[in-house]
Amino acid sequence: KIEFVPELRPMMAAGIVEYQVNFGSLAHTAIQPSLNDGFEHQLQLLSTQNAAGSVGSGGHAALLLKGKIKGETLLTMAYDSDKVSGERLFRDIQPDQYYPVYGDSSIRGYDAQSTSKAYIRIDHGRTYLLYGDYLTSEPGAGNSLGNYSRSMTGVKEHFENNRVSLTGFASYDTLRQIVEEIPANGTSGPFTLSNPNGVENSEKVEVLVRSRNQPALILDIKQLSRFADYEFEPFTGQLLLKSPILSLDFNLNPISLRVTYEVQQGGNKFWIGGGTALVKLNKSLEIGGTFVEDSNPQDPNKLFAVSSSIKLPAKTSFIAEFAGTQHQGIGSQLGGVPGAQPGLSNAGTGFGYRFELKHDGNRLKGRAFFTRTDANFDNPTSMTNKGRGESGFKASYAINGTTRLLGEFIRTQDVANNGIQQGGTIGLEKSLPGNIQTVFGFRHAESNSNPANVGNIGVTPNSINTILSKISLQVPHWNKMTASAEYEQDVSDMRKHMMAVGGTYQLWEKGKVYFRQELISSLGDVYSLNSLQRRNTTQIGIDTTYYKDAHVFSE
Repeated sequence: KIEFVPELRPMMAAGIVEYQVNFGSLAHTAIQPSLNDGFEHQLQLLSTQNAAGSVGSGGHAALLLKGKIKGETLLTMAYDSDKVSGERLFRDIQPDQYYPVYGDSSIRGYDAQSTSKAYIRIDHGRTYLLYGDYLTSEPGAGNSLGNYSRSMTGVKEHFENNRVSLTGFASYDTLRQIVEEIPANGTSGPFTLSNPNGVENSEKVEVLVRSRNQPALILDIKQLSRFADYEFEPFTGQLLLKSPILSLDFNLNPISLRVTYEVQQGGNKFWIGGGTALVKLNKSLEIGGTFVEDSNPQDPNKLFAVSSSIKLPAKTSFIAEFAGTQHQGIGSQLGGVPGAQPGLSNAGTGFGYRFELKHDGNRLKGRAFFTRTDANFDNPTSMTNKGRGESGFKASYAINGTTRLLGEFIRTQDVANNGIQQGGTIGLEKSLPGNIQTVFGFRHAESNSNPANVGNIGVTPNSINTILSKISLQVPHWNKMTASAEYEQDVSDMRKHMMAVGGTYQLWEKGKVYFRQELISSLGDVYSLNSLQRRNTTQIGIDTTYYKDAHVFSE
């Protein structure tokens, strides 16, 4: 074993080289050595054996090198001749294996993660080049339609300075990405995935909060951490959370789990490559682009996207994005590729585009957006589903210190069946003495004969004109308790209405108990009130932070 830790230069090296020669052979009645013995396993490097099997030899070499070279450039390199390739991505400490015990002041770090025998990474400031395991997306990337996030083994390069950010990657493997969304059910699971042969550690688990009024829109995303928030069993395809996840949030917006992972589809290896670029032209304008080509013989496809972000005066910003996907299809077009199954993807080219305008002034605050994707736009890691048209705005204007004017408009469309639901709300919010907040307003909504949201079954066509009111207050003599009540009534049909009461109680500094009871004449949202449906929802939950960056939810 060789170990070198010089004091004058920031360099660390550790390695081992061994070679053994065996003479003779074991009798057939002798006890055979364990194949999983970590100390006496057969060495594979430069291994030889004579024809009679009486003489054999083999070696093993491993190296870890980390330190600065040529000034501020950092080199990390590792090699292990006996590593079994393709076992799992991002090889690190498994907390539930081997009974590890860490000291009170221990710091865990993971270097040289690679499913191959070799790993190398060169860092210089914010720029790096690596061969090993990596994520294709960079932290902080703002792509929505053109988002591309996968776990791979291969080459990745990232260059960044104050004006330019460039990322490129390439992988030669047999990986295929699977994206599944599972509705939360108020428990910690287990949740069963459709493919039990997922590559270990390739998964990304996210908690999605979708809009109740526009289910295709994601209001909030929280990424969970492996081992700290969940455990994933690749052999059974089951996901087990460390704590329960609500099925609905306090405003009854649906919550789901989105799991993205890789599977080995077998067959010949193929190339996957692409890159992203972001250029800051000046203090106000940024432009970016993405291109990815996946030569998977079962689903050859491409992704391309361009985006721009403009900072306007008076705390206003504007974002525009255009993206497209191209799938060549499978089956007859593959020329008899083994394992190809017709119907797994949409053949053809699909496009998507979105615009977003935000303003955060002292008196006027608002956001307007418009998004549309074709039925053939097929990017599973996009923030918007394919075949959707979603638009709307939400704004508030402070008339004075206690009064605000509120406005909202939504339009949601299923591109495939041309189902449309749209509506708007205008209201007045007034603050009264004693921490009392009141809202009074008017809502109009209508939908055509086809449902706009698949799974959100309602009576169509439908039209409503309602008066709405809401009051929330801090309960007297109970500083930690708040209560609220809502009522909405159609002006022409008394059977179309919504009633709700709720409240919260602050148990401790970072925890609260909340309650909500709602009776609504709809199976969906407040924009689809009708006279033929009823739904009664009761929700009791606890929301608390019990350690940094982790939350407990229950209902």
